[in-house]
Amino acid sequence: MKSNRGVKVLLRITIFLVFIGLITYKASFSLEDFKEELSTRGYQYAVDTSAKRDVLSVAPTIININDENIRVHEYKIRPLLWWDCSKISKDGFEIGRTSVHWVAEPHFYQKGNLIVQYIGEDRKTIAMLGEILSESLTLIGVVAAHIYYINAKNPIPLLIAFFSLCGMGL
Repeated sequence: MKSNRGVKVLLRITIFLVFIGLITYKASFSLEDFKEELSTRGYQYAVDTSAKRDVLSVAPTIININDENIRVHEYKIRPLLWWDCSKISKDGFEIGRTSVHWVAEPHFYQKGNLIVQYIGEDRKTIAMLGEILSESLTLIGVVAAHIYYINAKNPIPLLIAFFSLCGMGL
């Protein structure tokens, strides 16, 4: 009877520790990593940390590159990151149950503990975000970034865009 109780306590402690590991984590890509990547690629940028929380759960840090604002949401809690990613519609015009009327096309990316949001149509910015952050969470971002890089010698971006549009990842 006592050994059964000890096993139950050990199991509860194990589950608790696994849960804590899921919630708090050291991400493989942070805001500092993103800024370092921008600097490595030769981009000059300004940082504004005064932005308030908007459609996502975490207040963004705004990074301005060539008059283009990029909102970087850095998450400390993994389930909150997953929750916000799941709320972003494929076209980026709905966040959860809220329809958003952006001033330009929305582009959302997720890497490590970041969700990066760019509302704009500058192809160089979209391509740069695609290179650093990989695949977009929104189809508009996937198509725009990959079509920008399509050339006869490299058909891979076209395949990535096609599979992304079909709902299949590579």
